[in-house]
Amino acid sequence: MQYFEFVRQTILEPRKFFSQLKKEKRIDKALILLVLYTLIYNLLDLVISFDYINDSLQLTPAYAIVSFIIIYVFANVINIGIVFLYMAISHIFLRWLNGRGSFVNTFNASLLSYLPLYILNIVFAVPSAIIRKSLQTGKSISVLLQSTFLSIAFVAFVLSTLALLIYCYYWSLIALSSAHKISKLRVFVATFIMPLAVFFLLALILVISVVIIIAISQRHSIFRFL
Repeated sequence: MQYFEFVRQTILEPRKFFSQLKKEKRIDKALILLVLYTLIYNLLDLVISFDYINDSLQLTPAYAIVSFIIIYVFANVINIGIVFLYMAISHIFLRWLNGRGSFVNTFNASLLSYLPLYILNIVFAVPSAIIRKSLQTGKSISVLLQSTFLSIAFVAFVLSTLALLIYCYYWSLIALSSAHKISKLRVFVATFIMPLAVFFLLALILVISVVIIIAISQRHSIFRFL
């Protein structure tokens, strides 16, 4: 399957595409799409937001360029790492719920289902970054929405994102259900409920750890003062 045909079928013929997806033996096409999306989206977002970061830190031009590169690389690594972490957690729970597919099936089905949403995010990357930058500089959302362009872009982005999120997750359920030969309910539990519980548990552990560390440090400070 040619690369552009691969992308075209993902968007325009999802039923046919996802019924054949389990035949894919590698993740290279899906991984390329993930990397391209991450690189483009983070670049657009950082180019618009970086002057605010630079003004806040008051960096020299040389340090500003180095900081831009470091933040850009770090953001890409973190974003791609989070995707792989989510895929790994989902795959473990899919197998635990008697799924028969491989990690390749899980990665391809999960990632490619969200391709329309990735494209939408890139289209709206500039206006959404402008809104976030304005919020960072202290403007309220009501002031921002007085701009006709930003208000239309904001509403269109929110509604389109919600609609596409539901649409993409629907095809993700179908693709994973077909690849792993389990019910859509089990796929939902494995790819939404269980990962959500894991991330919530990790966040809870992190918060408790921070509270304990702060409490211990304050206790040591009190003893040192006494």
